[in-house]
Amino acid sequence: MLAAEAAPLVKVGGLGDVAGALPVALRKLGMDVRVMLPDIGLRLPAVYKVRRLAGGVLAWDGRAERVTVRCLTVNGGLQYLVGGRPIPLDGKVYGASMGRDLRKFVFFALAALRVAESVGFHPDVLHVHDAHPGAALHFLGTAGRLPGFWKFTAGVLTIHNLAYQFNDAADALQAGGLAQCVDARIPVHARAGLLALGIAAADLVNTVSHHFRRYTAPELRSKIENAGLRVDKLTYANTFLMPVVWAGRLVHKLRGPSSAPGMTENSMHPDWSNGLLQSIFTAERPLLRFMNLPFGVSLLTLATKPR
Repeated sequence: MLAAEAAPLVKVGGLGDVAGALPVALRKLGMDVRVMLPDIGLRLPAVYKVRRLAGGVLAWDGRAERVTVRCLTVNGGLQYLVGGRPIPLDGKVYGASMGRDLRKFVFFALAALRVAESVGFHPDVLHVHDAHPGAALHFLGTAGRLPGFWKFTAGVLTIHNLAYQFNDAADALQAGGLAQCVDARIPVHARAGLLALGIAAADLVNTVSHHFRRYTAPELRSKIENAGLRVDKLTYANTFLMPVVWAGRLVHKLRGPSSAPGMTENSMHPDWSNGLLQSIFTAERPLLRFMNLPFGVSLLTLATKPR
């Protein structure tokens, strides 16, 4: 199982929750599930009894790049932290530069496959979470299908965040010796995209959430109460940034999809603004303790099941 994050070691959002909990559930069914994450230089407590393994070398950017591996046991299963020169040891799951992240994640995807070969773990299924390790599935669907270690391994892609497609990975793919996708089903603008490559090569594609709909507060309250739950708190959230979000969506709509394929309002602001936007967003937290906000981009609810 390949992911950018997995609780409890690394968690940024829902992807980390799923990638952390799913292996535990599958192990209870008797499966040998091993998780691989990028080694971003985390300092790990001694309780994990970290071991360093030989990860081999990977052809990268015209040279032999050494792959590093830290192996530990998490929640009853083996977990591998896969590193190398293209993966910064800065403790950050996602960096400020998209270009640097593309190289980081393509290297991780290919290096993770090399680690499995080095430790002799031959999986029946390679399960990739989101676009970040999509290059691993692309390899399985191209060079990996040739006689060899990965010939009979099935590929599964689980999509958590559809908005993050990483469509400009041509340079990173070239560094790893991979060509762009030539599948006619994939739009031209996404043929160097890590998510599209994963979709085209996977034997099975699924999504974490099969439900995509926006609700008003009364609609959400009705759904929750009809399910037999008691609504303890229901409020709008992301209120202060609502004008910014709406402006971004309006600009994106006016530009049209042809002007910036794959772009969403999430990718329209400069990298340096992330800290400012986060500060504005978290400023709502004290207010939510004492009041419900009357409007906003998101809805936040707390419900309990009556005894």
